Amino acid sequence: MNFFLQISTTDKFWFLVIQLIIVFVSIWAFYFDKKPKIGVITRGEESQRMLTNSHRLVFGVILIAIFSLSNYPKNGKLFYFISDLILCTYWCFYSTWFTNKIVGIITAFQKRQYR
Repeated sequence: MNFFLQISTTDKFWFLVIQLIIVFVSIWAFYFDKKPKIGVITRGEESQRMLTNSHRLVFGVILIAIFSLSNYPKNGKLFYFISDLILCTYWCFYSTWFTNKIVGIITAFQKRQYR
């Protein structure tokens, strides 16, 4: 238990976990984007704004914070940074599965009712 606690609080552990999540979501998005699609949708201005804002959030806040706060990896940070930027751009602008999920989550969040 002590060993796991010691490992799970390191930059190396969390950096690898986040990179694995990014790779898993990318593989998942590529898989669903290869499925045959029925119909064509043209995004309106509001949904395009949602996707642009989500890209800014994912890339700007999360990824930049990870790279600026973490000391790991010492070499190759630029490679990981650019590859994460490319994958996040793909998710938010080109992946139909991911963009539909983003629009659905934001729409549900906007329509929620408070008691």
